[in-house]
Amino acid sequence: MGDPLEQEDTYRILFKQVPVPLETPENADTTETTVDMRIVLEYHTRVWLTPKGLNPNLAITEFSQGEREVSTTDETEEGLQEKTPTLDFTVANDGHCHGYIRHPELLLRTIDGKFISLDKDLLRPITGQIVMKEESKKFRLSWNDSLPPIHTIKNLRLKTKQPKR
Repeated sequence: MGDPLEQEDTYRILFKQVPVPLETPENADTTETTVDMRIVLEYHTRVWLTPKGLNPNLAITEFSQGEREVSTTDETEEGLQEKTPTLDFTVANDGHCHGYIRHPELLLRTIDGKFISLDKDLLRPITGQIVMKEESKKFRLSWNDSLPPIHTIKNLRLKTKQPKR
Protein backbone atom coordinates (compact mmCIF):
# COMPACT_ATOMS: atom_id res chain seq x y z
CA MET A 1 0.00 0.00 0.00
CA GLY A 2 1.14 3.53 -0.61
CA ASP A 3 3.85 4.92 -2.86
CA PRO A 4 6.82 2.67 -3.62
CA LEU A 5 9.84 3.22 -1.40
CA GLU A 6 13.19 4.26 -2.83
CA GLN A 7 15.13 3.48 0.32
CA GLU A 8 14.77 1.19 3.31
CA ASP A 9 12.58 2.30 6.19
CA THR A 10 12.58 0.78 9.68
CA TYR A 11 10.13 0.83 12.56
CA ARG A 12 10.63 -0.12 16.16
CA ILE A 13 7.63 -1.83 17.73
CA LEU A 14 7.13 -2.19 21.48
CA PHE A 15 4.53 -4.48 22.98
CA LYS A 16 3.85 -3.93 26.67
CA GLN A 17 1.33 -5.81 28.75
CA VAL A 18 -0.93 -3.63 30.86
CA PRO A 19 -1.20 -4.88 34.47
CA VAL A 20 -4.68 -5.96 35.42
CA PRO A 21 -5.77 -5.17 39.00
CA LEU A 22 -7.27 -8.27 40.59
CA GLU A 23 -9.91 -7.96 43.27
CA THR A 24 -9.89 -10.13 46.36
CA PRO A 25 -12.76 -12.62 46.19
CA GLU A 26 -15.58 -11.99 48.69
CA ASN A 27 -15.20 -15.41 50.31
CA ALA A 28 -11.40 -15.09 50.75
CA ASP A 29 -9.95 -15.99 54.16
CA THR A 30 -8.68 -12.68 55.56
CA THR A 31 -6.76 -14.37 58.38
CA GLU A 32 -4.17 -15.83 55.99
CA THR A 33 -1.20 -13.87 54.72
CA THR A 34 -1.47 -13.13 51.03
CA VAL A 35 0.90 -11.76 48.45
CA ASP A 36 -0.10 -9.57 45.53
CA MET A 37 2.31 -10.15 42.67
CA ARG A 38 2.02 -8.88 39.10
CA ILE A 39 4.17 -9.79 36.14
CA VAL A 40 4.27 -7.44 33.19
CA LEU A 41 5.87 -8.54 29.93
CA GLU A 42 7.52 -6.38 27.29
CA TYR A 43 8.62 -7.33 23.80
CA HIS A 44 10.70 -5.12 21.50
CA THR A 45 11.22 -5.79 17.80
CA ARG A 46 11.96 -4.05 14.52
CA VAL A 47 10.29 -4.19 11.16
CA TRP A 48 12.14 -3.23 7.98
CA LEU A 49 10.45 -2.18 4.77
CA THR A 50 13.03 -2.86 2.10
CA PRO A 51 12.32 -2.23 -1.58
CA LYS A 52 13.33 -4.92 -4.06
CA GLY A 53 16.80 -4.47 -5.47
CA LEU A 54 18.38 -3.00 -2.33
CA ASN A 55 21.06 -5.23 -0.86
CA PRO A 56 23.49 -5.10 2.04
CA ASN A 57 27.22 -5.34 1.50
CA LEU A 58 28.82 -6.87 4.57
CA ALA A 59 32.61 -7.06 4.73
CA ILE A 60 35.25 -7.44 7.40
CA THR A 61 37.25 -4.23 7.45
CA GLU A 62 39.77 -5.01 10.21
CA PHE A 63 40.78 -7.85 12.49
CA SER A 64 43.22 -8.49 15.33
CA GLN A 65 43.95 -10.82 18.19
CA GLY A 66 42.66 -9.57 21.51
CA GLU A 67 41.95 -11.00 24.90
CA ARG A 68 39.20 -11.06 27.48
CA GLU A 69 39.16 -11.81 31.16
CA VAL A 70 37.29 -14.93 32.17
CA SER A 71 36.46 -15.87 35.74
CA THR A 72 37.55 -19.37 36.68
CA THR A 73 37.37 -21.35 39.86
CA ASP A 74 39.93 -23.72 41.16
CA GLU A 75 40.22 -25.90 44.25
CA THR A 76 42.87 -23.76 45.94
CA GLU A 77 41.52 -20.26 45.22
CA GLU A 78 38.14 -18.71 44.66
CA GLY A 79 37.41 -16.74 41.51
CA LEU A 80 40.61 -16.41 39.51
CA GLN A 81 40.73 -13.98 36.58
CA GLU A 82 42.28 -15.59 33.53
CA LYS A 83 42.94 -13.91 30.18
CA THR A 84 41.93 -15.89 27.10
CA PRO A 85 42.75 -14.95 23.51
CA THR A 86 40.05 -13.70 21.13
CA LEU A 87 39.65 -12.99 17.44
CA ASP A 88 38.37 -9.41 17.19
CA PHE A 89 36.98 -8.06 13.93
CA THR A 90 34.78 -5.32 12.52
CA VAL A 91 31.97 -5.92 10.02
CA ALA A 92 31.01 -2.90 7.93
CA ASN A 93 27.90 -2.55 5.78
CA ASP A 94 28.26 -0.13 2.87
CA GLY A 95 25.16 -1.50 1.15
CA HIS A 96 21.76 0.16 0.74
CA CYS A 97 19.89 -1.69 3.50
CA HIS A 98 20.47 -3.49 6.81
CA GLY A 99 22.54 -6.66 6.74
CA TYR A 100 21.40 -9.72 8.66
CA ILE A 101 24.18 -12.15 9.56
CA ARG A 102 22.31 -15.32 8.80
CA HIS A 103 24.13 -18.67 8.53
CA PRO A 104 27.55 -17.00 8.61
CA GLU A 105 30.68 -18.53 7.19
CA LEU A 106 33.99 -16.97 8.10
CA LEU A 107 36.82 -17.78 5.70
CA LEU A 108 40.33 -17.09 6.83
CA ARG A 109 43.16 -16.81 4.30
CA THR A 110 46.76 -17.20 5.41
CA ILE A 111 49.74 -15.44 3.85
CA ASP A 112 50.76 -18.71 2.16
CA GLY A 113 47.34 -18.90 0.39
CA LYS A 114 45.70 -21.56 2.57
CA PHE A 115 41.95 -21.14 3.31
CA ILE A 116 40.43 -22.09 6.66
CA SER A 117 36.70 -22.09 7.36
CA LEU A 118 35.83 -21.44 11.01
CA ASP A 119 33.64 -23.92 12.84
CA LYS A 120 29.94 -22.98 13.04
CA ASP A 121 29.93 -23.36 16.84
CA LEU A 122 32.62 -20.68 17.06
CA LEU A 123 30.37 -18.32 15.02
CA ARG A 124 27.29 -18.55 17.28
CA PRO A 125 27.91 -15.13 18.89
CA ILE A 126 27.56 -13.38 15.52
CA THR A 127 24.68 -15.46 14.13
CA GLY A 128 21.49 -13.39 14.00
CA GLN A 129 23.27 -10.06 14.42
CA ILE A 130 22.27 -7.06 12.31
CA VAL A 131 24.56 -4.39 10.87
CA MET A 132 22.65 -1.30 9.80
CA LYS A 133 23.37 0.33 6.44
CA GLU A 134 26.41 2.61 6.40
CA GLU A 135 27.44 1.39 9.86
CA SER A 136 29.88 -1.11 11.32
CA LYS A 137 29.84 -3.44 14.30
CA LYS A 138 32.68 -4.98 16.31
CA PHE A 139 32.67 -8.67 17.21
CA ARG A 140 34.80 -10.82 19.49
CA LEU A 141 35.09 -14.60 19.15
CA SER A 142 36.94 -17.01 21.40
CA TRP A 143 40.28 -18.02 19.93
CA ASN A 144 40.27 -21.61 18.76
CA ASP A 145 43.21 -24.03 18.49
CA SER A 146 42.32 -24.51 14.81
CA LEU A 147 43.22 -20.86 14.11
CA PRO A 148 46.74 -20.12 12.88
CA PRO A 149 48.87 -17.47 14.59
CA ILE A 150 47.49 -13.97 13.96
CA HIS A 151 50.62 -12.82 12.10
CA THR A 152 50.03 -15.50 9.44
CA ILE A 153 46.45 -14.39 8.65
CA LYS A 154 46.24 -12.28 5.48
CA ASN A 155 42.48 -11.59 5.51
CA LEU A 156 39.06 -12.69 6.71
CA ARG A 157 35.99 -12.92 4.51
CA LEU A 158 32.41 -13.12 5.77
CA LYS A 159 29.84 -14.98 3.71
CA THR A 160 26.21 -14.98 4.78
CA LYS A 161 22.85 -15.95 3.33
CA GLN A 162 20.61 -12.91 2.96
CA PRO A 163 16.83 -13.13 2.66
CA LYS A 164 15.54 -12.66 -0.89
CA ARG A 165 14.11 -9.23 -1.56
